[in-house]
Amino acid sequence: MKEKLQAIREEAMKQIRQSDALDKLNDVRVAFLGKKGELTA
Repeated sequence: MKEKLQAIREEAMKQIRQSDALDKLNDVRVAFLGKKGELTA
């Protein structure tokens, strides 16, 4: 479980760093924290 959370965190941070616009950053937020997001699952 802890390893999976760490992997999700690393992927989220990678995508946040690659986001060059607010709409892309919002997409990352939804992908990880949304109703069907990675962290929610």
